[in-house]
Amino acid sequence: MFAWLRKKNPTAKLKEVQIGDGNLTLDLSSYLEIEREEDHTTVVYDPDFIDAIARFSILYISNEHNPDAEGLAINYVIESAKEKGYKLKKAVDKQFYTYVEQSELVDEPRDVYYWVIGVNNAAVIASCWISRGAQNQPQAQDLLNTIEPAIRSLRTSKVSEIQS
Repeated sequence: MFAWLRKKNPTAKLKEVQIGDGNLTLDLSSYLEIEREEDHTTVVYDPDFIDAIARFSILYISNEHNPDAEGLAINYVIESAKEKGYKLKKAVDKQFYTYVEQSELVDEPRDVYYWVIGVNNAAVIASCWISRGAQNQPQAQDLLNTIEPAIRSLRTSKVSEIQS
């Protein structure tokens, strides 16, 4: 009945995952599947559970990857949170805020959890779509609880690591 619990140990190994165009890296549980869409969005999901899907997209504030342009996205996130009335969360070299929206799709209502993260000149938008009927499923909660530790691990990729 709970075979997935035995397979997905909470202390499971982490794997480094490059997101977006490969200029940023974060750590995710090794059991999660990773796919990349044409627009460089990174899609993350549990292959045994399709009712929860996380996505990571990157928007560069200066229109290009420039690791020397520190603070541009952090300032954007600070101003955006202030404007919308959201509480900021801080990590070593990044700031972020979260919010939740309901998606009223006719055949499949979902809750969408968002994280807006500023790191250097990159604004990272993370989202986790969870089917409303699956919100309390352990697999959905596992994926949801993976996001903030992944955000805290977010860092600039080493040039030699970047894949085309």
